[in-house]
Amino acid sequence: LHSFPTRRSSDLILHNWWGNGVLLRSDTGNWCEGLTVYLAEHLLKEGKGQGAEYRYSMLQKYTDYVRKEKDFPLSAFKGRYSPASEAVGYGKAMMLFHMLRKKLGDNIFTNGLQGFYSNYQLKQASFLDLRNSFEKVSGEYLWTFFRQWVDRIGAPILKLGKVEVVIKRDIFFTHIMVSQVQEGKPYALEVPVAISIEGEESPRVFNLSLNSRSAYLNLQLHSRPVWVSVDPNFDIFRRLDRTEIPPSIGQTFGAGQSLMVLPSAAPSKMLKAYRSIGDLWAKKAHGNMQIISDNEVTTDIMKGKSVWVFGKKNTLSPQSLKNLASYDVVANDKSVRIMEKEIPIEGHSFVFSVRQPADPDFAMTWIVADTAEALSGLARKLPHYGRYSFLVFKGTEPTNILKGRWEIEKSSLKRNIDYPSPPQIVPDINKLPTPEPLARP
Repeated sequence: LHSFPTRRSSDLILHNWWGNGVLLRSDTGNWCEGLTVYLAEHLLKEGKGQGAEYRYSMLQKYTDYVRKEKDFPLSAFKGRYSPASEAVGYGKAMMLFHMLRKKLGDNIFTNGLQGFYSNYQLKQASFLDLRNSFEKVSGEYLWTFFRQWVDRIGAPILKLGKVEVVIKRDIFFTHIMVSQVQEGKPYALEVPVAISIEGEESPRVFNLSLNSRSAYLNLQLHSRPVWVSVDPNFDIFRRLDRTEIPPSIGQTFGAGQSLMVLPSAAPSKMLKAYRSIGDLWAKKAHGNMQIISDNEVTTDIMKGKSVWVFGKKNTLSPQSLKNLASYDVVANDKSVRIMEKEIPIEGHSFVFSVRQPADPDFAMTWIVADTAEALSGLARKLPHYGRYSFLVFKGTEPTNILKGRWEIEKSSLKRNIDYPSPPQIVPDINKLPTPEPLARP
């Protein structure tokens, strides 16, 4: 582990330990893909200070693609065959190892992996064998931990509840309620809660044991708490709240029902190309996608669905432009300005995701291409850009030249605490200390 390679040959090299060195007993669940991702891609990102961002992307994929009817336990994962299966088998499993590391500490976690490899080299191993290895080195009983993450379907959903500060004799008695609101029984969680405190250099992070529906973090502070953030570094496997995720292409693909709106006023060649995308995606959606013309659109038909809007002349284009204005995107007949970057429409294709106006719980993605020839390539490439809110492609290939996500305006898991007089110096709640990676080259 401590001679980890510096180049991103990562996954293939790690499979010499996990999958080829220690063999997989797949009838009890595939553990090696998640462990490989955690010790390869995640470790490289963590070494660059990007571990939280990588975990966020995994949680976003799970939230976007894994609906209730597509979910399954890790014990049933054998291999990847769809975005939903990847989000569970790779993402959830990766987060299991991250949470186990946070629970046990780096040294015990590393010793557990080394013991697991030594004891099961060239033997088949299961999640139960992993559990036994970590119990042996830690002395902790890990049945509850493995049972809820390996055998249970679903994920916790966290909510920040009441935040109260009572001042007595210059002591700030702080009470912060955190709840889990998913269906089914509560998970046993250790929830990180970050607090920005007036006069301190960086936010403090406290752990809240949350084994029931709700629990309070009770603190006595000597200065004013100003900001509160729940699980700010995305250390817990959970379904993200909608306010934590900007509209994205993945949300539009991942919805249970979707609507594709074709532009009735488009030239016949372009309309035919747009419809070919619709036919291709509708086939993959197994009957969950409806294709209509823009002159058939009503508010009722849009409710409960993600919406694809095709073409500059679509009747839904003005609504899309109106929503994009809040993200500093402005378009005219010749160009599109995206956050200070001006791009000519000629020779380019644009993809923008916004909140669905008839149902904000869903996304609406607007696709505009300058030429029909670019659309077949877009149809092939877009499923691989699920995490992004906007994309720009050039040419008929087409080649991606710009991509990004909208910034989160207000997360329901972050809250400012108001006082009669404004605070003086407060650390940024988003700038938490960067933890040391598990290993460095």
